[in-house]
Amino acid sequence: MLARTVSTTEQTLLEQKFVFWVTIIEMSGGRRQPGVADSQKNSTWWNETKPIAKFQTVEEFWQIYQFIKRPSQLAIGTTLHLFVDGVKPQWEDEANKLGGRLALRVIKGYANQLWEDLLLALIGQQFQDSDQITGVIIQAKKGGDQINIWLRTGNEGVVSRIKADMTRILSLPDSIALEFDLFFKEEKKPQGGYKNQNYPQDQRKQYPPRQGGGNQGGYQGKRNNYEGGDYSGQQRQQQAKQ
Repeated sequence: MLARTVSTTEQTLLEQKFVFWVTIIEMSGGRRQPGVADSQKNSTWWNETKPIAKFQTVEEFWQIYQFIKRPSQLAIGTTLHLFVDGVKPQWEDEANKLGGRLALRVIKGYANQLWEDLLLALIGQQFQDSDQITGVIIQAKKGGDQINIWLRTGNEGVVSRIKADMTRILSLPDSIALEFDLFFKEEKKPQGGYKNQNYPQDQRKQYPPRQGGGNQGGYQGKRNNYEGGDYSGQQRQQQAKQ
């Protein structure tokens, strides 16, 4: 994953410039190396976070994307970020500090297509409130990957619309929980803002596996096969007939 410069001559310009970043944290047995105090975590995180490529056209995106590992290929402790140019993947960044993140937990091995679809939606301005999204990330964890959308605000209306768009874009069942947390609890909640909540680990729902797994190739349309919980592809087909 090397930084590269690509010519923009006669290419399709995007509405915004974007930057890929990567964070690699040394892990031990799927956990952060012992001896790292909480006060050092933010510093360690940022010290290990580096920009790897910038693009502003569709063609540049695909030229860069083909060299970036897919979520299923990432080592535990690795985080990929795609952010609007000028915004750092830090809570403390001016564009992020009053906002928060939407989180989707994904069962290990099923994040590839979801991640690709989310990247395409972000750069293609497929969200109603695209201007309120600063970036998206995926974290490779031992128990399952996590996809986050970072927002500039905690406004309930904005959060609700982005949740709805994310559900539509990724073809998620309505039963899947998308968690939202403000970055800083001590920040005064914006008018109409979203109340920060702490979700116990045992209450978090994970995205159920799709039959066939993720596709690392081109974009695919709607996916109809879901397993787990009370939702299945068969139920979706029955609903469509009604």
